[in-house]
Amino acid sequence: MTRLFSISTLVAVLAISTFSPKQAEAVLLSLESGSGDLNQLVVGDTFTVNVVLSGLNPEINQYVDTLVAGIDFNNNFSLPQVTNGPILPHPDSLRTIASLGYIIADFNSVFAPTPAGIYQNGLFFSFELTALTPGSGVFLFEALDGELYSDPLVGGSITTANVNTITPGSALPYVISAASSGAIPEPVTALLGMMGLGALGVATGRRRMTA
Repeated sequence: MTRLFSISTLVAVLAISTFSPKQAEAVLLSLESGSGDLNQLVVGDTFTVNVVLSGLNPEINQYVDTLVAGIDFNNNFSLPQVTNGPILPHPDSLRTIASLGYIIADFNSVFAPTPAGIYQNGLFFSFELTALTPGSGVFLFEALDGELYSDPLVGGSITTANVNTITPGSALPYVISAASSGAIPEPVTALLGMMGLGALGVATGRRRMTA
């Protein structure tokens, strides 16, 4: 009798574990370099930082409904130029404020003309910077808040949506070195070239007048 009870209990446990909805993995928002090693930057370099979403589980119809991210960094750079990523359902669904040393990105499914969440993993948005002064530091999420939902099918019906949080990724370090003393930036080189051509033209004109 005891053995039968144990076997039946084991079968019930296996049945529950087999038919339980699959749990979602952690959804992560991370900072990644889009331009190689950021620890080898030189003053004057222009580079891109990508903000990437990963971990969404399509098997349970998981999606992001709202997401607000604040990214902080030192004032070694130019004003950020933000570009929307391809996973956004509509260009109007993301609103950004970019200033020296800080970016706020606000995604909301209701911002677009037709409300829609983010159902794909991939590039959320990116921003381009130019290194202006030597220094080192990190890009990091100072603030991150969002609503993550999933609608797993259970017994032919849709269960109540579950709200979860989105995890911030690690800080992204950078190092900016001063330009070499012998190196001349390209715009300066072009200006010197134009000045040289102008001086050559003046000299030629003087020779013709003398002749």
